[in-house]
Parts: sequence; structure tokens; C-alpha cells
Amino acid sequence: LAGTAQTQNLGGAITGSTFYDGTDFATPWRGNYFFADYNSGRINRATLDASNNIT
Repeated sequence: LAGTAQTQNLGGAITGSTFYDGTDFATPWRGNYFFADYNSGRINRATLDASNNIT
């Protein structure tokens, strides 16, 4: 994902993603972009500012 900090290049593959703006989870997660990486088995998130820039 362009703009996110990567400490290692492990050949990841984003397999799914979504923006979350609901109210079922904690406020800090609202408006975030969540994406899954097949190779690492992890779910990551990118936080966005009011202009939708990755912070």
C-alpha cells in the first residue's frame, strides 16, 4: 500500500480491504482503511487525515 511504512519487504499480497466508518468498534478505528496481507496472515490498517492522506 503506497504511503504506509514498511520495515521489511516480504513480498506481501493484499487480498482484501475496506474502509470502516461504522460505530461497532472503538472511535479511533473509524474512517480507517483496513487491509489483509495473505503472506503474513495479518490485518493492517492505515489511518487517514481529513483530506484522506495516510498519516
